[in-house]
Amino acid sequence: QKMKAIKVEQDLFPVSWDIADEIPRRKEFWTSEGTYKGPSIEDMMVPATYATKMVQEGKKMVPVLRRTFAEEWIHCLKPDIYCHVDAPWIHYSEEAFNDKVYPFSDTKKTSDLLKKFDEFKADGLTYDPAKKVGIILPPKGSRSNIRLLNMHAPSSIVAKKGSPKPFLEFMEYLIPVEMDREHVYRWIATLIAKPEIKMIYALLMISNSQGVGKTTLAEHILRPLVGENNVSYPTENDIVDIKFNTWIEAKRLAIIAEIYAGHSSKAANNLKQPITDRTIDIRRKYMDQYTIPNWVHIVASSNDERAIKVDNTDRRWLVPEITENIKPPEFWNEFYIWLNEKNGLGIIKQWAMDYINKNGHVNEYDIAPITSRKKQIIDYTSSEGCMLVKGKLIELSEKYKNIPIVVLDRDFRELIKREIHNGRDVPILESAATIRRIAKDPSNGAWFIGERVRIGSVLAHPISNDRSVLSSSWTTMSEKARIIRLDGLDSDHDTLQGL
Repeated sequence: QKMKAIKVEQDLFPVSWDIADEIPRRKEFWTSEGTYKGPSIEDMMVPATYATKMVQEGKKMVPVLRRTFAEEWIHCLKPDIYCHVDAPWIHYSEEAFNDKVYPFSDTKKTSDLLKKFDEFKADGLTYDPAKKVGIILPPKGSRSNIRLLNMHAPSSIVAKKGSPKPFLEFMEYLIPVEMDREHVYRWIATLIAKPEIKMIYALLMISNSQGVGKTTLAEHILRPLVGENNVSYPTENDIVDIKFNTWIEAKRLAIIAEIYAGHSSKAANNLKQPITDRTIDIRRKYMDQYTIPNWVHIVASSNDERAIKVDNTDRRWLVPEITENIKPPEFWNEFYIWLNEKNGLGIIKQWAMDYINKNGHVNEYDIAPITSRKKQIIDYTSSEGCMLVKGKLIELSEKYKNIPIVVLDRDFRELIKREIHNGRDVPILESAATIRRIAKDPSNGAWFIGERVRIGSVLAHPISNDRSVLSSSWTTMSEKARIIRLDGLDSDHDTLQGL
């Protein structure tokens, strides 16, 4: 007979615990309200079907594979691996498979016996979230006799009716611009509730501040709703070094915690194929390369404006405006309790289904919508004007190390217009907001941004190398610091008339 064993963590369960006993009342298993949050019995089950029986052959006893055992395992030909039917996303080499089942076998080479069962072989691997886990037979009427092993298993989170208010409040805080938020709603709802759709653009969240909730959305909400087995966590080194790419294999979501480490162009180029291609060649260490359907979606986060190099023709990245405000610990404690102990994840899953029914979903060939934040990133990472601003900031930082100075963001715009566009007004001129973001970057010097001030009829933001001189009054600032004009002339504040 087929058999499963229950394996529990010895540190959490008493030695005498029996399956008929109550789950221990530990904080790891129960919420303060008495709701069970620990692993299910199914989560703790492991295969325990005995593999062989001893049969007389001539004068000796030889091991013969039990059919009940063979029905639980699949031998895949390309790549040459072994998988249990309940967890086909876990791959065992022949050596690892033999070690895995040896406690239940009378031979060290159980794999040799399993290979004889042709009906439990798969010709290759596939990954299709729209189909059930296990062997996928050729379509009816097809001349193909290829049998593929589908490695996708859906999330165990069950949709539950309830108010999604805590989730919506979190999203309104994280993404303060309503239009950007709607774009993200549509993207994540499609990811959660429409697994049969492969979207061809990714989500990039950039904020200078840490701890605003980017990780909460990616790891604490999307990861469990997609299903832990369908998620990978590539580093930027994994992306830049394309020798192996198993982070794409049999995944619906790749979470990149920090995308920038100085390779923005290379990272952007290497991510094009995973984002848009329908199939992908998997390169796994010690295994032959093979081709598999590509279902991966990417959520990348960064604290750096240079996260990904994009241009005006980019169609692959949705870049919403992310908050720079940090919520107090009480907000996060309350939200995580709702999320993990009050069926918050199930409520979000139901919200995603309802959202799509009402608003529709992302289609397979939709491109990333443009956002104001994305325009800023394009300016920051690729424009000649931004490079001019960076160079001037570094030059001023070096020249006035010990002298408080103030320069205006609007003056940088005039500098760009004069130096790059021959004094002409052009539609692609870098914005004052983009200039201020460049000034905030520590690699361009230690600069501080003041509140907008009025200088005659002009409004502008002061930028200074000394925080103490920044004031709501332009007169006060000009008394405390040297005012720098970007036409090459140092000046006192009274020479700024006519700005």
